[in-house]
Amino acid sequence: MNPVETYIFEQSENKQQILTFFHDLFVNQYGLTANIKWKIPTYYGKTWVTYLNPDKKKDGIHVCFVRGNELSEKHSILKAEGRKMVKSMYVDSLDKIPYEQFIDCIKEAITLDKTVKYKAPNSKK
Repeated sequence: MNPVETYIFEQSENKQQILTFFHDLFVNQYGLTANIKWKIPTYYGKTWVTYLNPDKKKDGIHVCFVRGNELSEKHSILKAEGRKMVKSMYVDSLDKIPYEQFIDCIKEAITLDKTVKYKAPNSKK
């Protein structure tokens, strides 16, 4: 078992289902590389694209897009929640995922990662 799968296995049953769904989608369907960074599952293309952040108070997951501020406004399922760059969608049940809208988000995030150079917020240029 790799570190991400071990992490998923250690979560509650509901979180395991949600994490497994997104992990399989990101890795198997979209070819992202999985790793544990800051103690949570993160997914990379050329750079960091998305991460899965389990909610500490509720039994759900925040699916976060690192460059969410650069994604088109048509993705109303993503919320900034006071953050400047990251936008996320909260999922507490697989039945509630707006699947087609989410797939549009991940496709755009991956295209952005492949075509527009990432500029870290703390970099000078």
